[in-house]
Amino acid sequence: MEFLIDANIPRSTKSVLESLGHNVIDGRDVLPPAAPDADVASLALAEKRVILTRDQDFANILLYPPQQFPGIIVLKVHALPPSGINRLIALFLTATPAEAIHHSLIILEHDRFRVKR
Repeated sequence: MEFLIDANIPRSTKSVLESLGHNVIDGRDVLPPAAPDADVASLALAEKRVILTRDQDFANILLYPPQQFPGIIVLKVHALPPSGINRLIALFLTATPAEAIHHSLIILEHDRFRVKR
């Protein structure tokens, strides 16, 4: 899959995703600092990439309808170090087929995930 990681995701996540065979762009490398959500969304649409973020605004299906995006994964985790975030993402992606993410909003938590279409 092709991912766009948001600025609130650890930089180390890029190499974790790449080691799993994914193509990844880090938004910090191509967008200005503190780029608004609309810029992140526009880049994801233009590049046809799944957004990976901790920004809860992307969980708003009225603002960001999942069917219009290649996919949106919102991490809803608190007090988790980068290594824990990377482990959680890797476990989820290795256990979940790409079709389940396509045009879906995934809310990824410590011990479960929810899918909205």
